[in-house]
Amino acid sequence: MGIAGFAIFIGTGISGVIPWVASGSFAGAFLSLIIIAQIVEYFQTPKPKPPPPGVYQSQEKIEPEPKPEPKPKKNTKQSRTVSRENSPLEETITIPAKSSRRYRAKLRKDEVLTVEAGAEDWIFLELISKGGIVERSKEGRNLNVQFEAKRNGNWDISISNPTKDSEEVGITLTIEA
Repeated sequence: MGIAGFAIFIGTGISGVIPWVASGSFAGAFLSLIIIAQIVEYFQTPKPKPPPPGVYQSQEKIEPEPKPEPKPKKNTKQSRTVSRENSPLEETITIPAKSSRRYRAKLRKDEVLTVEAGAEDWIFLELISKGGIVERSKEGRNLNVQFEAKRNGNWDISISNPTKDSEEVGITLTIEA
């Protein structure tokens, strides 16, 4: 609008289509349209997001965030370990709403872990390496995941219940050479 409006304004003034007496009001109209267009553009452009906590800006010093206190451990066993010696591990558990249950698999190189989990409603299954990397994940009602270990080590198996109700889940963990 700015350049085109200016050209139209000059063209109409020079050609005599608009008398010079009215040119002031036309100039005000074009100028106000330019200002309105700039304001609209300003509010439509996304604002830069602030950097995440822990990122230095200039020379400011960022204090470390206080660590939350660890929750007291309950007497109930929250995870079980399966290895080739006690394979297969079969059990039926109840997972409370919006929570999960963990198992640990101790694998040697080239061993194959098979995880079978079945439930009436939706569940989420993840196989997590020692470094916290998700090796395999699936979601659904009847899940079957296989994983061949490329090294010796421990992997965590997390079975989550994302629903609003407690869920009874049948689980079978098998390790084969």
